[in-house]
Amino acid sequence: MSATNTTEKPVPVKQHKPKGPKHTPYTIFRAIMLVMIVVIFIGPLLWMLLSSFKTNVDIQNTSKAFIFDPILENYRAVLGDGGYFQFVFNSLWIGVSSTVFTNHRCARRLRDESVLDAEVGSRRIDGENHPGHQFARALVLRVR
Repeated sequence: MSATNTTEKPVPVKQHKPKGPKHTPYTIFRAIMLVMIVVIFIGPLLWMLLSSFKTNVDIQNTSKAFIFDPILENYRAVLGDGGYFQFVFNSLWIGVSSTVFTNHRCARRLRDESVLDAEVGSRRIDGENHPGHQFARALVLRVR
């Protein structure tokens, strides 16, 4: 046996540089616009939430916009004395009962109309003699 002497050159491995975020002017503009949109939409909600923990005098005082002594009297007045939960229950009762009633009526009407349409369709197809009328009749009867 003869030994073959092959010299293999090692294949150079390409080193990939890790790609970081590209800070192009467009991506910076998008980030700024996104922050502005979030502030515009969430800002008023945050302002209302903070105002709910203030007294009427503190709401008018601009020096106490973010630093103030929170109170829970507003929530006690609404939830305790105002009958708030009775109003919520009434709204839920009306919403749920009307949804159930409407769904029941629609389901009955759709069921009755589909049977009626299938009967009318099968009679119409029975009297006609056209190519594929047996397939159409079988399809209508299958749906029924």
